Amino acid sequence: MELVIRRTQADMKGVFGGHKGVAFNLHYRLVFTPEEAAIVQRYRLDTHVLSKNGSGLVETAADAIRGVSQTVQSGPAASR
Repeated sequence: MELVIRRTQADMKGVFGGHKGVAFNLHYRLVFTPEEAAIVQRYRLDTHVLSKNGSGLVETAADAIRGVSQTVQSGPAASR
């Protein structure tokens, strides 16, 4: 199994060009060997819950296999 992670960040600009913070993005996905993929299918592990956040969003193994992106934005006050 391989965990592939990609991160990026971008400055956010306001309407008049002012600094509005930074947007941080994290994208990750699981890559299986053919044998591992067969085990996931055989035992139906793709529906296994990996995490839940406070707003009720549930992330399953199938989500991680397809790839998940999360973005967090910082405001101007957070960068001080």
